[in-house]
Amino acid sequence: MYDMLLSPMSIGNVEIKNRIVMTSAEFSLGEPSGKVTPRLSDYYEERAKGGVGLIIPGICRVNDMTGAATYTQLSMSHDYHIEPMREMVRKLHSHGAKLAIQLHHEGPSGLTAAKTLAMRGFDVELYEKSEKAGGQVIAASSGSLKERLYWAIEDLMTAAKKEGAKIFLGKELSAAEIKDKKPYAVVCATGGTPLRPRSIPGIEREDVIAAPDLLLGNASVDNSNVVVIGSGMTGLEVTQYLNERGNNVTIVEMAESS
Repeated sequence: MYDMLLSPMSIGNVEIKNRIVMTSAEFSLGEPSGKVTPRLSDYYEERAKGGVGLIIPGICRVNDMTGAATYTQLSMSHDYHIEPMREMVRKLHSHGAKLAIQLHHEGPSGLTAAKTLAMRGFDVELYEKSEKAGGQVIAASSGSLKERLYWAIEDLMTAAKKEGAKIFLGKELSAAEIKDKKPYAVVCATGGTPLRPRSIPGIEREDVIAAPDLLLGNASVDNSNVVVIGSGMTGLEVTQYLNERGNNVTIVEMAESS
């Protein structure tokens, strides 16, 4: 009965020993400074001992000035946060569990890293293989009446350049090119892609389209009958997008109410 639940799963290159996930929650056990406390570390270790494969703590900020949401939330904004977090990770790994940190108010990671490192005196070069910076914000700002969201990217690019960061668009670096530059550090901020649950029959069909592909223009649907799975914000935005293109849309939601 529990063969699937107890079987391993992979998230990218990380293998999780089973499919038991402890989702994010705030327990007010951290320090106001954002450091992991022994009490919080012990709490999550007990869950790892109990067999949880993946543990996701409460939100973790990366900016103490603009990213704070709760009094005792975790933070990874300073070097002094590293060792307490490392010790908690060591405990969880000793029981075969993995930890996934939920970053809060991170912003587009490449541009944010470029701006922050330039402010700290580093000579920063940012390379983006596409002609437009912004990652997932590009898709988010492509919906109807949402184009102003991209202003955040434009502001961040301006701030990064003001601090001295050099930004190259439409340029993909090879490993050899990176090695030739002899960098002090390399920040990999290549973003993510939507997950397609392979357990759903037909998920790989050409007429099954992920929302970002539609909003970014990588796929088009006009004057057709379309089913949108999910009535959350993304589902409703996609529905509006499809309606504007003459489609007959049906929304399917597994919850009792949207």
